[in-house]
Amino acid sequence: MGRKGSIAAGAVGLLALASATFTFAGCSEAPPAPAMPLAQFCGDGNKPPLGGDKKPARAQVEGYVQMPSLFVMCDTTCLFMVTQDREGKGARVGASFRVGSSDGHLERPTNNFTASDVKLHAREGKLVDLTKPVKISGHRIGQDEKSCVMVVDRIEQ
Repeated sequence: MGRKGSIAAGAVGLLALASATFTFAGCSEAPPAPAMPLAQFCGDGNKPPLGGDKKPARAQVEGYVQMPSLFVMCDTTCLFMVTQDREGKGARVGASFRVGSSDGHLERPTNNFTASDVKLHAREGKLVDLTKPVKISGHRIGQDEKSCVMVVDRIEQ
């Protein structure tokens, strides 16, 4: 949790991810069924539909929000990781949080931010304590495990 990040212009792929994230990030919705294991979220049985107007199924996972190890690119969204345990070990899922100050959003981090600078808003205006697990809900984007990311629309702690 003590790692530092910096806002940087990222790779084209991350720009595309941010754009796709904005497309699926709508208003908060009610949570889905109980949280599924992190490892299951990126499995073949939970792939988003290809093409057409079908919206990906919503899901919920539980874990610990981790600071990016290299950098975080933020525009309308910021990409962090949610891991199975507090130390960042075990299963993990990319989590794309919308930038803002309302429920389900992440306030835009400053350059060279640390974990204590992160302001992630859960329901009812509560700020997330990064030392405790969170439940995040949203839609999956990405067809394989390496590109699997949850577009977060709801955060609970």
